[in-house]
Amino acid sequence: MVTPASSRRSLGELSIPAWVVQGLAWGMISLPFALPSTAWVLGWVRPPEPERKVVEAVLVVPVVPVPVPEDGATGGVEAVEPARTGPEADCPGAPFPTGGVDGPGPDALAKTTAPMKFVKLRAGAFTMGSELGSDDERPCHRVELGGFDIAVHEVTNAQWRLVMKETPPSDCIGKCLDSAPVTDVSWDDAVGFLNRLSANENLRACYRDGGTWDPTCDGYRLPTEAEWEYAARAGTVGAYSFEGGTDALAKYAWAGEGFSSGRAHPVGLKEANPWGLHDMHGNVWEWVQDGYAPYGAEAVPDAGGPNTGESRVWRGGSFAYEPGSLRSALRVRAWPSDSLRFNGFRVARGARPQPLAR
Repeated sequence: MVTPASSRRSLGELSIPAWVVQGLAWGMISLPFALPSTAWVLGWVRPPEPERKVVEAVLVVPVVPVPVPEDGATGGVEAVEPARTGPEADCPGAPFPTGGVDGPGPDALAKTTAPMKFVKLRAGAFTMGSELGSDDERPCHRVELGGFDIAVHEVTNAQWRLVMKETPPSDCIGKCLDSAPVTDVSWDDAVGFLNRLSANENLRACYRDGGTWDPTCDGYRLPTEAEWEYAARAGTVGAYSFEGGTDALAKYAWAGEGFSSGRAHPVGLKEANPWGLHDMHGNVWEWVQDGYAPYGAEAVPDAGGPNTGESRVWRGGSFAYEPGSLRSALRVRAWPSDSLRFNGFRVARGARPQPLAR
């Protein structure tokens, strides 16, 4: 910038250098811009806070439509049932189970020191198997069942001694407790016990020589595979009959080294499932009636599996197995002669709607 001569004379007269005047001029020009920035840095003035928008979170709950009645009845109701909490369903999209408990059934061995208590299960339907398990648990299929009674506990050493009039076969660690489940029993051993128990209660035995089923019987028997799973699930649809998965297992089951101390425990010490049955998960494997066979995909009335065959089925897991083996849908093939320190059985009773055949 070039300063005019007149300005130079004035400045000379005042003896103020021209560059000072120029600096003062620029400072006055920039002062309005500099003050806000300086004030902000020093904390004297804060810029206004931007407006905060509050967004309300919306919880979306999955729903399952209520089934339409089969008779076609309608109404204006389109209610939905919230998705169940807890474990993932074994058979996603399957209809909910029906059936339930009609109350206690009549006791066996009622006048002894070791009565056998039952619950009476009413007729119902459920989806058997699991799409999340092993191959022999597939496909999921709907099964309809008639009503039947099933024992609240596994057969104990004391009950074996009362009925068979002999020392239980259990191979225990230390003393065999009367209240612990009888173990080391083959399928044939279990059938022999059931026929004796029927005779004691003046009922017609359910097994003829060789374990052949007598459809006219009214005595005691093993539950079929479908009956066992129906009772074990007790209206639930996940891997176990309780919420919380393996984190809650210690409340309901003896299983694995962390839960069982490596031995069978007295029946009924753990919490019952929703239908009042104890030790359906864990303690000892339980024989069921059926011979082993693959599942079919069709919805069927429960007629049981084959009545004969090279192998039978265990259900429920045991103290010697890890939690994954205690799932409601898991099934294990076993030779009828197998008698091990971690297998036993549970008693059922009730006329079957059909003879055993599938």
